[in-house]
Amino acid sequence: MTALKAAATIHGENLRQVILAALDAQGIPYSVHGREVEADLDRTGHRSYKINTEKGLWFATDGSGRSGGYRALRSLIGGALPAAHAPLTVVADAAKERAEADKAAIQEARRLWDSGWLPQMNGDLPSDWGDKKDNTMQRGFRRAQMMGALEAARAYLARRCYAPDHALRLGRIGRSQYGQPALLWPMRTQSGLSCVQEVVLGSDGTKQGRYYRGRPSGAAMAIPAPEGMVPAKLPGIDGPALAVAEGVETNLAPVQAAGLPGVVTFDAHGLVTWAKQQAQSVARTPGASTPHVLVTVDNDLSSTGQKAGARAVLILRAAGIKASFVIPPTPEEGGPKGGPKGSDWGDYPKEGIPAEVMLQHLRMQVARADELMAPWAEAIAKEDAAMAEDWAKATDGGEIPLSLDPWVRRAQTLAAMAETLPLDVARRGGRERLVEIIK
Repeated sequence: MTALKAAATIHGENLRQVILAALDAQGIPYSVHGREVEADLDRTGHRSYKINTEKGLWFATDGSGRSGGYRALRSLIGGALPAAHAPLTVVADAAKERAEADKAAIQEARRLWDSGWLPQMNGDLPSDWGDKKDNTMQRGFRRAQMMGALEAARAYLARRCYAPDHALRLGRIGRSQYGQPALLWPMRTQSGLSCVQEVVLGSDGTKQGRYYRGRPSGAAMAIPAPEGMVPAKLPGIDGPALAVAEGVETNLAPVQAAGLPGVVTFDAHGLVTWAKQQAQSVARTPGASTPHVLVTVDNDLSSTGQKAGARAVLILRAAGIKASFVIPPTPEEGGPKGGPKGSDWGDYPKEGIPAEVMLQHLRMQVARADELMAPWAEAIAKEDAAMAEDWAKATDGGEIPLSLDPWVRRAQTLAAMAETLPLDVARRGGRERLVEIIK
């Protein structure tokens, strides 16, 4: 079976209007940016899907690499989006179109990054902040606008980490397309900057939204240790250590409390991808010295962070890299209360818990890391066994290619099953995501 990525043409209706009406009908949060819509199709609080409303094509910006056409979009949105009443309009070269879209998105990210700025070390605006052609009134307005953005960024970081000035030097300050202050965090691959995480702020420093501009897949952000800090001693760790987490704010707290360098992978899938990249790097350079990796895990109610963190630790250990599963203690143990989605290490400064207390908790959780990871490692083993069973059934006894990462293994398993099963039943257990097969 061969299926090409396609865009739906609906008789008598504008596809854009149909998609927006379906999002409204389902109560899905979204924002419109030209011909594209950014939507929270997973209802996670993050608008991590970009939809081309002219063609019905979409892709996820959460780093998973997922994308598809109108049929899968109907599954994601629900029954409010009608079936196409006309034959599908085939995109002749989907790979070429995606490559061009990737290039354009990365260029957009680099333009946004280049438009950002940082204050001087004395806290004043950069020396080249003004346009010499502007008159006094224009320069005054521009200066007030930039100082307002700087104050908003400082207010936001003061609530989210222990050393705002250290955090501020990691990114840049900019303005959203609607003129709001924004913090810009750089996301880089080996080829350079490929994406920018844009944290849009209110004038008082409250977060208004978080968006990805560019292509986040495989990208990460390095955080240097705070200058002048001596790395804290942690149980069972003799040499250098590195803190790795999904979110910038999540990782800033342990980095600043313990005086460690860090890496941000921006989502759960990115955490696993980063671990695989480190394992591959060690395989290419055997004997190379590596730090002890502290995977500072999100304590998600959905279990996404715990499973991704445990899988990352297992991948690193299999490659000979020392790694620990470090999850925040529960509120009953003195840990942060968190929010409706769970808790993470970034909740410590957010809830006013001192850095000294957080460091004590970090040491406590490092000491019992294996005990805390055990149930999640067991859950992963069961999922992988079930997936291998599915693969064997779908391929008449074939073995699942374990070299592939979990998402690809899952997608390929479902793809093989979909050769003989209808699309709406090509799923595993209670998984809600339908899969559009593109070959």
